[in-house]
Amino acid sequence: MNESGDMVRPLFGRERELAAVCELLAGAACRGAALLVRGRAGMGRSSLLAAGAAVGVSHASAEELAPAVAADLIDVTGSVFRFSHPLVRSAVYYEAPLSERHAAHTALAGVLAYRPERAAWHAAANVTRPDETVAGEMELAARRALGHGGVVAALAAAERAVTLTADPAARGGRLLRAAELASDVGRVEAARRLVAQARSLRLRAADRTRLMWLDQETNPGRPNDAAALRGLTGLADQALKDCDYDLALSILDTAALQCLEAGHDKDLRQLVVAAIEAMPARSASPQTLAALALADPDGQSAMIIREVPRLGQRAEHDTADADDSLAAGVAATIAGDPETGAAFLASAITQLRVQGRLRLLARALVVQALGATCRSDWNVAIPAAEEGIRLARETDQPVFVTIGVC
Repeated sequence: MNESGDMVRPLFGRERELAAVCELLAGAACRGAALLVRGRAGMGRSSLLAAGAAVGVSHASAEELAPAVAADLIDVTGSVFRFSHPLVRSAVYYEAPLSERHAAHTALAGVLAYRPERAAWHAAANVTRPDETVAGEMELAARRALGHGGVVAALAAAERAVTLTADPAARGGRLLRAAELASDVGRVEAARRLVAQARSLRLRAADRTRLMWLDQETNPGRPNDAAALRGLTGLADQALKDCDYDLALSILDTAALQCLEAGHDKDLRQLVVAAIEAMPARSASPQTLAALALADPDGQSAMIIREVPRLGQRAEHDTADADDSLAAGVAATIAGDPETGAAFLASAITQLRVQGRLRLLARALVVQALGATCRSDWNVAIPAAEEGIRLARETDQPVFVTIGVC
């Protein structure tokens, strides 16, 4: 405990030395300003002043921080304040009384509206019991972090949302969405752990469907298991009844991949095709075209080759996201039009790299290698295959390891 009786994390080695230096921050104003800088690395003067006013530090400026600057704890460059080393940030934070830390987080959450994901983390830092409002903000923060490649931050935010959820059914749903995110970015073990946690809860009907799908997605068994394939089409039908079209498509994508990997007979393939064709707006969706290409490339190729260029025309007016570009690229390439598929795949690969979505990146690279091989473009085919196979192994996708090796 510190002198105020608050529990603090113990400091070791270099951090203990820094804690002694932090005694220079004994003044409440100086310490409060330093805490605010710690809470927002690279904070600008205007934000610091606004947050400082909220915690009673009316002049959170270079003058107020003079003792810390003189001790090389904080650098001031123009109007930007930064700690000189991450350990300094840690020591300042954990040596401060809990009440001051909470006040700093509250102030920062209020002034960082222009960075909602950061504001959400500061709000969550003050919560010691379940809070549905903050849990929802953390889920949004996870999606925003993933959008600009913050994979670790996205997973941490998704899991923090889980801990802030009191209702068991809602917590189960958030666990499964976090598991899906973990699988998407290639963290297979984390996905399995989250699925296992959700399994012990009383889930809503729609989440039970998602759980059964994720069980197969994160623990791929034998792709030639006809009963498992029929089970997937049944799950997709249930998701459709629950009006969860995105989940239904994800389930059918898994089923279509099993068709491709196992070489199921025509009757089983047609079972999957019929389920895909039952999806609303079938011809307008890149995802349904990709699933049809994987499930029945011979029977569906003419229709897919006719439809995919229309997706390209649509993308000229509205920037396609990574998922749509990947699906269109897979559909065109598998159906026999690698030239059209190449542009879609190149776009998808660029976006998926930025987002850190390794599972889908592995798929995109392997299919890119397949298309480049068909075009005898070895400068693209060889490196794409090598990277795609490596990522497919890391993310436990044996079907794409097989395709890449072949």
